[in-house]
Amino acid sequence: MKVEDFTGQYDVTNPHQLEVILRHRLPNGYNSFWLSHEAKYPAVSLLAKGNLACVYYFPEEGHPGFQSVSEPPIVAQELFEFRVETPDQVQPIIGEAVIPFERASAAAQEFLILPLQPTSLDWREL
Repeated sequence: MKVEDFTGQYDVTNPHQLEVILRHRLPNGYNSFWLSHEAKYPAVSLLAKGNLACVYYFPEEGHPGFQSVSEPPIVAQELFEFRVETPDQVQPIIGEAVIPFERASAAAQEFLILPLQPTSLDWREL
C-alpha cells in the first residue's frame, strides 16, 4: 500500500510499518495521510492531531466520500482544527467526526489488508 504524508511517500507492506508511519507528527502535532493501493482510489484520508483523528473514505474519484462518526461524540458541537494538503492549511472538523487515533489506526490497518471501506468505523456519507 502507498502512504503519503506531509513529509513524503512510503510503500507499506506490513502492519508494523504502517503503525510507525501513522504515529509520525510534525512539530506542531499534526499530520495528514493519504492511503491507497495500486490505483489512487479507493483511498483513505486520515487527519491526525496528537491522539485524535478524523478519517475519510473515498470509494472512487469524484465521490464526495464518507466521514468517520464518533459514537458517542467526543464533544458534539466543538470544532477541532486539523491540517490538510499543507502543514499550514487549517481544516475545522466538527467533534462528531473526531475519533481517538487508535480507532483511526485500526481502520487504516483494515484498509491495508483489504482495500474496501473499513467496517471498524461508523461512517456518514458526505
